Amino acid sequence: MKKSAKQFNIFSVLFLICFLSTDLLAKDLTNYNELKIGVSILPQTLDPMKIVSVSHLMMSACVFSRLVRLNERGIVVSELAESWSINDSGREYTFKLKPNLRFHNGRKITAKDVEHSFLRILESNFSSRSILELALQPKTKAGTNAVEAIDEQHIRFYLKGPYPPFLKLLNNPLFGIVEKESFCCTGSGLMTASLTNKGKTWSFEPRTSSENIYKLVVEGYDYSDLRTLIEANKFDVFLGVAPYELAKIKLDSSSFDVVLPNNVFVLHFLYNTHRAHLKSSNLRRDLSYLISSLSTIKKNLVPFQKSLHTFLPEGTLPMSYYGPRKSQITEDNFVTKYPKLEGHKFRVVVYKGFMSQQHINSVSSLLERLGLVPDIRIVDLALLLNYYKTGDFDLISFIFGAGLTDPDGYLWPLQSKLFGVERLFPVKEFLDRISAIRFTKKRLRRLKLYERELVDFESRHFFVPILAFDYPILLKKQIDMPKFGETFFHELWKLHRKGLGGNA
Repeated sequence: MKKSAKQFNIFSVLFLICFLSTDLLAKDLTNYNELKIGVSILPQTLDPMKIVSVSHLMMSACVFSRLVRLNERGIVVSELAESWSINDSGREYTFKLKPNLRFHNGRKITAKDVEHSFLRILESNFSSRSILELALQPKTKAGTNAVEAIDEQHIRFYLKGPYPPFLKLLNNPLFGIVEKESFCCTGSGLMTASLTNKGKTWSFEPRTSSENIYKLVVEGYDYSDLRTLIEANKFDVFLGVAPYELAKIKLDSSSFDVVLPNNVFVLHFLYNTHRAHLKSSNLRRDLSYLISSLSTIKKNLVPFQKSLHTFLPEGTLPMSYYGPRKSQITEDNFVTKYPKLEGHKFRVVVYKGFMSQQHINSVSSLLERLGLVPDIRIVDLALLLNYYKTGDFDLISFIFGAGLTDPDGYLWPLQSKLFGVERLFPVKEFLDRISAIRFTKKRLRRLKLYERELVDFESRHFFVPILAFDYPILLKKQIDMPKFGETFFHELWKLHRKGLGGNA
């Protein structure tokens, strides 16, 4: 089966015009050639393999190109690859590189660079490894790798089985192509990057003067300073804004827009099932129902259910998203049913910035009404991970993120070693069952099988959905952000000056 990717000559404008573009406060545009971007945490590397933050992926994608990408209609098109073919078994994908591709230092890009870019991930301990290992076969006894340079221009991937979302998986900026010989921010994308100002600023320069893009200056900012930074006109675009940080400020709608990308990140609470009082699945079911029924929680879930247009088959997320839980217990009945909980200290660990104080207060008040003594801990990522490690909690924040329009895209957090979720649930048993159906050749049949397994897993362990949210992008009114028809958490939006071009 042969598929040819059309040349997408305007990619250079599309991809970076995404962050890129200019501010445009009705200024003289001929004198305005720089876009100032604030990011909540400034990365110290743009190595695509090492990045986990959405905002950092956006930055990395400016520098490192991939084999393929999605266009504005969600269709896979060429980036470095000129064309690709899939054999009849669906287990081998062969890509032909475009001729005369160059890294920023002028060296020619070959299939060996592509091979190196993927093998280094497969040989690492980074989360991107687990993503690739979903689809690619392990190294054979004969020494054949899952990724092989056939010649200078052709690269082949060997899959465990037919995997329909494989091309879209390769769209992830985690799989940017790096130079084999000397890697130090040497990419092939539209921009070069350097860390300046004693590690406080990333400066992105257009690769060539012919590109219709602008210099980017990216600096870190603190959530607590957001209002001051907006008033001081410090940045043109803010990335990585926690949803509830925006709720704390009165945004001047005449100056800034808030753009919610068409992607899905969902905050949950997970139970510590090793706690003696939480071993009962009935108790977890009943408490999940009561938390999910809180008005402050419910009002966020309902709009999510109605407005979601990203691919999300039933079973991908907890059943609460698809209808009411079977439990209809009242608070009074809960107290009567579980009298031994009265006076018990109940620790809830909340990831800082991803839950409003109103939400936190409503959960705390509920626990008090149920006779528990709430112990709410609001923590940063480092402390969150430490709580996962020590197990010193009853409920803890967890985020499901969709990086692929397939159920597998939502399973990556369960497979990641970062959180160690396998200590809370029989994750291996569940993932083994998923592995048995992952390569079902008929697409719709495969999704139905996934749905069955996911619904069964959640119904036994009862994740507690709290809030559905995107990572908002805050940008000045003069910058336009057309939406893609289909997008993922890491995709960039096309930014351009209103009235001065841009491609829808």
